[in-house]
Amino acid sequence: MATSSIYGIGVRDAAGLHLIARIARRPSGIFYLIPRSNAEFRIEADRNWDPHVSYHADGQHHVKSFDQRVSSPYYRQPLDQRFSGTEPLFDQSFQPGEFSRVPVLVNTSSLALVFEIPAASIDSTATYVISVSLLAPHAALPQRDWLAVVAEQTFCDAKPWIHVALCTSSLVTLGNGAA
Repeated sequence: MATSSIYGIGVRDAAGLHLIARIARRPSGIFYLIPRSNAEFRIEADRNWDPHVSYHADGQHHVKSFDQRVSSPYYRQPLDQRFSGTEPLFDQSFQPGEFSRVPVLVNTSSLALVFEIPAASIDSTATYVISVSLLAPHAALPQRDWLAVVAEQTFCDAKPWIHVALCTSSLVTLGNGAA
C-alpha cells in the first residue's frame, strides 16, 4: 500500500462543503480523521484533541483522542495483497441538526476525492451514521441490517477500496422511545 491520498466526506449546501471527516490513505495505514481546531475550521477546541481512528498496515486497529487510546487495539487483516472481503473502519453518528453545525471547508485542493452529500438529502430531525469500511476490490458491501443507506460512495483508486455510506436507522421509533 504505497499510495498516499486524502479523501473528504461532507455535506454540501449553499454555504459550502461542511467537512464531516477526512480519510487519509498512507503507506502506514488508513486513518479516519475528525476535523479539529485549526484556522481553516475556526473551531475553539483543545489543541491536543486530535480524534482519529487508525487501521495500520499490519492490521492493528484503534481509536485515539488526546493521544490516548479510547479503545484497546486489536488486530484485523493486514493491508497488503492478501486483503480480502470487508473490514469495518469506523461508524460516526450524528444527532438531528448536527450537519448544519459542522465547519465549512474553504479549500478542497488537498483532497484527492470527496464524497459530497447533498444537503437536500438530509432530514434535520433524523439521526445519521457515516459508516466507513475497507473492501477488497469487488467484495460484497457490508451488511447494515439496522441501517438504511441514504447515499454512498466507494473510493476505488487504490487497494483496499474505501466504502463510505450515509445511513439512517431503519428501525421505527415508537412514541414512548422504544424501538
